Amino acid sequence: MNEMLLGISSDYLYFRSKTPINISDHHRPYFLVFSSNDIDIDSARSSLIKKWEKNTSETNPLSKIEDIGETETYNSFWDFEKRRKVFKIYTLKSAISTLSQTIN
Repeated sequence: MNEMLLGISSDYLYFRSKTPINISDHHRPYFLVFSSNDIDIDSARSSLIKKWEKNTSETNPLSKIEDIGETETYNSFWDFEKRRKVFKIYTLKSAISTLSQTIN
């Protein structure tokens, strides 16, 4: 029998007969950002990138951002006929509640 995954925590993957492995070696957490129809997603993304690059404070929620992805098109989760422009924000750990307030 090959590797058997026994469990996952927020930091580690636990396999049978192996030492724990950092989950960040296999997973890069992100969340999707989308805007209302009256706000251009590319402008919102550019504005966020400027704020993120200027941030020098470790206590600022923007310091939790590892990377900001390109604009992509997704099907709406609520209405599959609609398509929305979104971008990904990659983080080291889940910080969506804090970051979502900062982005707005």
